[in-house]
Amino acid sequence: MARKITKVKHLEMNLQEIKKFENPKNELEQYMTSPGQAAHTLMAIESQWGDIIERSVADLGCGTGMLSIGASILGADYVLGVEMDSEAMEICKYNIDNHDYDLSSIDLMAMDVVQLHQHLNFYKEKQSDKEVSEKQAVVSNLYKKFDTVIMNPPFGTKDESHGIDMIFLETAVAMATCAVYSFHLTSTTRYIKKKAKEINTKVEVVDDFDISLPKTYKFHTKKKDSTQVSLFRFEIR
Repeated sequence: MARKITKVKHLEMNLQEIKKFENPKNELEQYMTSPGQAAHTLMAIESQWGDIIERSVADLGCGTGMLSIGASILGADYVLGVEMDSEAMEICKYNIDNHDYDLSSIDLMAMDVVQLHQHLNFYKEKQSDKEVSEKQAVVSNLYKKFDTVIMNPPFGTKDESHGIDMIFLETAVAMATCAVYSFHLTSTTRYIKKKAKEINTKVEVVDDFDISLPKTYKFHTKKKDSTQVSLFRFEIR
């Protein structure tokens, strides 16, 4: 049996072996959450609020599985990773199947979060029993069925992805019963707090990160670029 993780450095060590994106897609803003960022985040969530261990957790836009795997290692009862990119999904499956820890608590769902957002809103409104039943297979096990949602969504900085970060947030709030933890650009903090009121959640900044983005794409001119991001906690009311 694997030892229980109690320290950030031990969790980070167990996340080092996770494979990265092989062909990151610029249009999907695919940047890897680092093992250090993931470990600090998950340990903070658990130590301050107890929202990981023995909890059901969803990870929207799970990529190659960094947050999902970290939550499972830490002791989540169940983890659902949602990802639309088939290449990322295959790497995520590999990471789960080949990790030293038993990660059988993780399930994966191939779905676009934008589509999931539409289904969840439709289900919530319940326009008619017949219409709801047609969508129920997709959303009945997702709507308000998770204690916690964690995610590192696209920032929505590109014209074609403008607003995608808020679609992720609204989807997460529809799925969670306790709290949502989400990374966003620190520069958008005022807007995030305004949005939190609109969706009837209580928001606070958990931590700030100065993340170094490696030269992932051909158009990057620097070896590394630094970006300020913040981890927000949205308490479900």
